[in-house]
Amino acid sequence: MSERDLVYLDSLVDAADAIREFIGSLTKEEFFAQRLVRDAVLRNLEVLGEAAGRVSAELQRAHPEVAWKKAAGMRNHLAHGYLTLNMDLIWDTVKRDVPSIGEQARAIRSKLEDGK
Repeated sequence: MSERDLVYLDSLVDAADAIREFIGSLTKEEFFAQRLVRDAVLRNLEVLGEAAGRVSAELQRAHPEVAWKKAAGMRNHLAHGYLTLNMDLIWDTVKRDVPSIGEQARAIRSKLEDGK
């Protein structure tokens, strides 16, 4: 594992935290209606996915419980398939997957820091 992995884990955690902050207690309908919030969430999903995809293969293999490829795939779809976004899927991802990947990355980051 490298220093770069720590940077990418920090980016992933920051993006996940930002998404949770932006969503707050919004309902799905409120989220859909608020363009600024949607855009902020989509941008941070891209950052999260980019960071997940750049974590070293070694770290990814050491932590197969994290949906690294799924997060990176979501980023690619957001960046390249923006005309075909399924906002229901985005909402489900934000509510179901983002909190867990953020906490997993935070735990890995903490473990790596403790191991130094």
